[in-house]
Amino acid sequence: DLLKRNKIRVKIDNREDRTPGWKFNDWELRGVPIRVEIGKREVSEGYVTIFRRDLLKREKVPDSRVLEYILELSKDILETLKKRALTNFQERIVEAYSKEDIVKAIGERKMVKMPFCGKEECAEDMRIATDGAKVRGTPLGHKEGDYGNCAWCGEKAKYIVYVAKSY
Repeated sequence: DLLKRNKIRVKIDNREDRTPGWKFNDWELRGVPIRVEIGKREVSEGYVTIFRRDLLKREKVPDSRVLEYILELSKDILETLKKRALTNFQERIVEAYSKEDIVKAIGERKMVKMPFCGKEECAEDMRIATDGAKVRGTPLGHKEGDYGNCAWCGEKAKYIVYVAKSY
C-alpha cells in the first residue's frame, strides 16, 4: 500500500502453485527492474529483501526505509542503464578510411564513421557491396567541409557520416 500510494506500480505474486525460485525467474523474464521479496523471516525481523535486476544484486532494507530506498534505486537503475547503453553504442562505432575497413566493420555488425563524398551512386555501391548498409546521418553539429578523401570511392569528401545496416 505504501508503494502504491506513492505511485509505484506493484504486483503481488501470491500464486501458491509456484515456488519462490520459479516466481523470481518469471518476473526476471518479464523484465521487472526491482523485486521486493517478503517472507516469514523478513516480516518477523522487520525488513524486506530488494533485488535489482540490472546488477543482479540483492539487499536487505529495513521496513522504515523501503519507500526511500526504492525511489533512490529507481533513479540509480535508470542512470546505470543509460551509461551501459552509451558505452555499448560507443563501442560499436568504428572509424574507417577504406572500402576494406568498411566492409569488415559492417560484417562485424559495427557502425562506421567515415569521410564521404556525398554522391548517391557512391552510397548505392556501398549499400550493394555491404549487403544493405546505408548512410544513416552525420555527427551532431557537423558542417559540410573538406574531410580528405571519401573512404569508399577516394574522391574529395564533403561530409563525415555514419554508415550501418538496419537489423
